[in-house]
Amino acid sequence: MAEEGDVLIELTDIQLKQLAAIYGKLRNQLPHLHSFFHICLRSKALGMLDFVHVYSPGGCWQEDGTFIASMPIHSHDIVFHSLDPSGTNLIEGFRKTKKFKFLKDPARDYTYLYGVHEMFCSKILQLFTEDLQHEVSYNHAFHLYRLDMEKALQSEFRVPDEVYITALEPQDLPAVVKAWPFSFPAAEQKLQDCLKLSAGFVVRFKSTDEMVSWVTSSCYVSGQMAALQTAVQHQQKGYAQLVVREFSRYLANNGFDTCGTVVAGNVPCERMLEGLGFEKLLKCRFIAIRNKY
Repeated sequence: MAEEGDVLIELTDIQLKQLAAIYGKLRNQLPHLHSFFHICLRSKALGMLDFVHVYSPGGCWQEDGTFIASMPIHSHDIVFHSLDPSGTNLIEGFRKTKKFKFLKDPARDYTYLYGVHEMFCSKILQLFTEDLQHEVSYNHAFHLYRLDMEKALQSEFRVPDEVYITALEPQDLPAVVKAWPFSFPAAEQKLQDCLKLSAGFVVRFKSTDEMVSWVTSSCYVSGQMAALQTAVQHQQKGYAQLVVREFSRYLANNGFDTCGTVVAGNVPCERMLEGLGFEKLLKCRFIAIRNKY
């Protein structure tokens, strides 16, 4: 529950399911948030009670779908959205809450604002940099891509004779973290949570079991790819397409579209996803707020 007098009120399990149903009706427009609430509910079902806390400013979620979700485990991340384009309640929630301490943390010395929708970016940046006097250490534009689950189920592909595809396992994560451009000190623990809540896949050589290409789900969005990577010496051979197709088929069989964020300007990755049937859905930003206390 909220601290006494705090503007952010934590949703009960029943209210969380109701909010999930609201965003479930918008799965075509906001598929990443549809599957985000699946992660919220699944984490609670698995007993991971502190994995995510979902709040709403003044309990306004029933009126405008506004929520602010905090994930404090293994570094602090925040996911938020509102169905009110003005973002009035969203901004005021951030402005008035004492819920987020922005404490320095050896796990990762910044708080990540995850996938901020383009219609809120300028207001959020103004709030944190000008009003709340925070330093922004990372602020990059991304495109959100989506593959409809029906397309994923209809897609057929052949696995080359020299490789096979299998589930990504916890013992594979050190190699994933080492190659990940967005790694941080607690990344391995964060990705372990991904595997508990969803899945990942890896392409391996049959002859050596060497990891060739891999992908896992986002820590926060079961239907969103994370840490998609191919070993440098094996790039541009189509192996990344194999894990994306396998991951997409897995998600489709579980009732989800596949989403992926691509750094704006990463033309090769955009072309690969578009070649696999993904559509460019919206623009967003990933913003890192330097923890200063």
